[in-house]
Amino acid sequence: MEPQEGRAWFFYNRDDWGRHPHYGRFLQLKPDKMVETTWLTGNGKQEGTCGAETVLRIDLIPSGEQTLLKLHHSGFVSEDSRSAHAENWPLALDELANVLAAKSASGDV
Repeated sequence: MEPQEGRAWFFYNRDDWGRHPHYGRFLQLKPDKMVETTWLTGNGKQEGTCGAETVLRIDLIPSGEQTLLKLHHSGFVSEDSRSAHAENWPLALDELANVLAAKSASGDV
């Protein structure tokens, strides 16, 4: 995945989370400050974003020696889709925190 405004991206999530495609395109990139991208998940029908091109914005906010992450995800076509993403984002962010903590402890960050 190469971050560049207008460039498409794609990945599958982990098998143990139920393998789903994720794809979109970068809308805005401000290094060390913000990432805004379209976000589509699932098969384009009745899972994930149900075929809708939603918008995900991540703001990175310095806080002492740490960085706060503010996530805003909008544009859902159904309450079920919004609720599923609201339920899953905390799990994904916890996983990110665990990976970053392990890399920091090993000196890889």
